[in-house]
Amino acid sequence: MEALLRIVVAGSAVRWIYFLGAIGLAVSAAFGQTADGATEFEVASVKPANPTAAGRIKMKEDPGTITMLNVTLRDYISQAYDVDDYQIFGPDWLGSDRYDIVARFTPGTPKERLLVMWQKLLADRFKLALHREKKVMPVYALVVAKGGLKIHKAEEGESMTRIGRGHMVLRRVSLSLLAEILSSQMDHPVLDQTGVEGLFDITLDWVPDDTQSKMGMAGGDRPSGMLANAPDGLSIFDALQEKLGLKLQTKKEAVEILAVDHAERVPTEN
Repeated sequence: MEALLRIVVAGSAVRWIYFLGAIGLAVSAAFGQTADGATEFEVASVKPANPTAAGRIKMKEDPGTITMLNVTLRDYISQAYDVDDYQIFGPDWLGSDRYDIVARFTPGTPKERLLVMWQKLLADRFKLALHREKKVMPVYALVVAKGGLKIHKAEEGESMTRIGRGHMVLRRVSLSLLAEILSSQMDHPVLDQTGVEGLFDITLDWVPDDTQSKMGMAGGDRPSGMLANAPDGLSIFDALQEKLGLKLQTKKEAVEILAVDHAERVPTEN
């Protein structure tokens, strides 16, 4: 996964993009690979979030400290196991109850070891137990549309993502990352099957569809009639094809998931 700080957009499906990965890589780059080999955080505070902070996710990165406030256990699992939200299957409260975690570690700890430390923390404090398996589910395959791509390779510069309702501006991103970002906008996961490598600059505007998450998929290129008569612009399906030369095709595929076998709703005291 690419190391970009996840963007929080209040009230939208967009969550945050690779916060833990950004910390791990940034810390390693700043301090060098000098970690002490530890497999757990030096100190970690885990507690239920303040109920009055609903909707206010806060994240902060400092050398040797990770602060994540008002975050769901589902999102902590997503970070700890480096998977997307749609790959996690478990009780509904995983995505509703929120927790504050402040953890300290040795500067220079590689991302891979940070993941192990997160996994151990969740197992210790939430008694989290899970297993991996394959599950066949509806997905959207992102492919190159007939006529070819309408976007160009990015120039030199910094990566950037700006995502809002019906609008995104991406700089120096891969089509794999675009697929992951689209997953947060869609009713099913989006898999990159373009076979196209490289980094691109992408700007896309579309008319959001509030009913999208409630609509099933019966096959074809997109759900029948979705925003077919949108008066103010294109649906996300049409915008991708007309503006970017990309297409979303519906299909079913076996996707690796994390099935949660057990998790305690109230974490162990610090």
